[in-house]
Amino acid sequence: GVLGGRRNRLHQNIDVSIADLATFMRPTLTIIDAVRVLMRNGPQGGNLDDAQQMDTIVASPTSPRPSDGAALTEHPARHKGWILFALCLAALIINVDVTIVNVALPSLVRQLTALLDELGLAEERISFRMSGCPNGCSRPYLGDVGFVGTTLGKYDVMLGGDFDGTRLNRVFAPNVPIAQISSLLRPLFVEFRTRHEPGEGFGNWVERVGFDGLRPLVEQTA
Repeated sequence: GVLGGRRNRLHQNIDVSIADLATFMRPTLTIIDAVRVLMRNGPQGGNLDDAQQMDTIVASPTSPRPSDGAALTEHPARHKGWILFALCLAALIINVDVTIVNVALPSLVRQLTALLDELGLAEERISFRMSGCPNGCSRPYLGDVGFVGTTLGKYDVMLGGDFDGTRLNRVFAPNVPIAQISSLLRPLFVEFRTRHEPGEGFGNWVERVGFDGLRPLVEQTA
């Protein structure tokens, strides 16, 4: 995603990381998810008892400051420092992922839409889900096809889920540059067009054929 490199660095001097990223990436929409907030042993946590149910969502369309202020006024004073810390981290991660959705996803969607139209698969129900990082806030692991950011401009391509989200997909090709994703999927969609059974979705077809049966198709076009 936007961050690239070793994401675990965010957890080191996290207060400085948040300030630096907020300076670099000016958010146009800040959403604070405080439905459940980690109160102790952060940022990794370790026990559900460390979390507190708050059932709160705060949004501001311009600066993060109104959201921060609203979050502080909603909760007891003795918790304000920890709550603000947790909520700022939530706002940071969401702003990063919103950037991915607004920049990377539309371009990839256009490419995949054109590919499916070309192959006569425009009417097939195929779900694509994308996330800027492995945290998977947009639930990329539930789609027929999922894209999960691993480093700057590269994504794990996940296959084998299903349209209804009842089966998790798995990594088919790791660290694929976003410009190559459409080319990677092309031979799979070509094979799916002629080999799938009536009413069989793409993810179910992938699960039936198996990764071992699909990899030679990709290798032939590499």
